[in-house]
Amino acid sequence: MKPLRVHFGQGKSLTLTAAEKQKQVWILLSRAQLIWNKTTVEQRKGQFAMGVGLESGLAIDALAVELTELLDRGDAAALASDADALIAALIGMGERLLAIRPFVPDDPLPANWRDLLGAWVRGQDVGAIGQEGMRFVDDAFVYRLVWAIEAIRMNRRINGGESELPVEGAAAACLEAGLPSNAMAMLVRAGLPSRVAAKIAVEQLAPAFTNRAEMKTWLQSEEVAGFDHVPGWPTLETHAIWQQFRHDVVSSVDGRWASQEWTMQWATDSTVPLRIEVDPQDGQVSIATPDFSQLTTIRQRLQAELPSLLEVESLQSGTSVTIRRIGKGEARWVDKD
Repeated sequence: MKPLRVHFGQGKSLTLTAAEKQKQVWILLSRAQLIWNKTTVEQRKGQFAMGVGLESGLAIDALAVELTELLDRGDAAALASDADALIAALIGMGERLLAIRPFVPDDPLPANWRDLLGAWVRGQDVGAIGQEGMRFVDDAFVYRLVWAIEAIRMNRRINGGESELPVEGAAAACLEAGLPSNAMAMLVRAGLPSRVAAKIAVEQLAPAFTNRAEMKTWLQSEEVAGFDHVPGWPTLETHAIWQQFRHDVVSSVDGRWASQEWTMQWATDSTVPLRIEVDPQDGQVSIATPDFSQLTTIRQRLQAELPSLLEVESLQSGTSVTIRRIGKGEARWVDKD
């Protein structure tokens, strides 16, 4: 029997004899048997989704009811911009999860860790929190507690549970961004490099967006656009940053592309190639030859977001054509006014 060779990178390797190989296989089988004996299929799926081991998974399972309740409280508070309720829920999850590996921070929890969490989530300046405080915030909250909260959410989903809230993950987003509102956190996640600007914008304008499309619509509104001409808004230091951010989001192309197909009854020569034209002003659709000679128009108008690609093809029967569209969002046909 050839010896088992295990590679550790950079050309180094460890050669195992048959006896050592057998020992390693025995350890793996014993560990697998232990996991199978102590867990159900659902628990194993949940632990895999969370990225944790047996002991951590069992500890989380024992607290699952409490943790999911706190998770929903936190998400609801983040959506409602209720800083006190959000911080209370995050502290509750931290008290339970930061004691479970691999969510235990590198350094022991300081006596004032709850105050640090509250200051961070309320959007307090990082200078006031301090270098040591921010080092702990980054490790314990932004990294480990966010991971733990997302693990709880994934565990519930794997086991068939669902949140009744319209948006999941709001509490984790606020904890990661260091802000007390889901809308504020969304602005930061979308590329706004200033917690101060995000906080002031949401506090003063009270937007109601919960997804990127709604956020983009809000940023495009006359109300928000008007602040481009207000010097010192949101602050003197962040005015140019805000302008650039708003411009970048408004001019960006995003959203899922959809593929749609319609059949139209129209007698035509199936051997003749066709092209389709849409008037950008009124949505009037016409079918033409490759050299733009119009053959017919369609009674209904096509409402479609840009960008959008259209093609038309004659069916072999010669009695109808197929119109295909690939583009952003869902297009629809509407009657002319």
